[in-house]
Amino acid sequence: MSIEPIGLLAYSKCGRDRKRLFCVVERLDENFVLVADGKLHKIEKPKKKRLKHLSFVECEAFELPLDNDTLYKRIYEYEFSANRRDYSAKG
Repeated sequence: MSIEPIGLLAYSKCGRDRKRLFCVVERLDENFVLVADGKLHKIEKPKKKRLKHLSFVECEAFELPLDNDTLYKRIYEYEFSANRRDYSAKG
């Protein structure tokens, strides 16, 4: 991915959290990022994910840092406004 993914929303494509929507909070290197959703994976303890295991959605990037409640609410609002829960991830 050539653009900086921080603040972008992405669905997880595999793992226990498959089909869950996350926000990228930090980029570790060219293959890995840290993601959080404010509920299951808090901003203080984000999950490490490979970029190839994420399916990015087309929306405006969030301005970080956010607190966990605000992040969770914004992710929920996006899913509600898009009228979908987890259909973009395959599996």
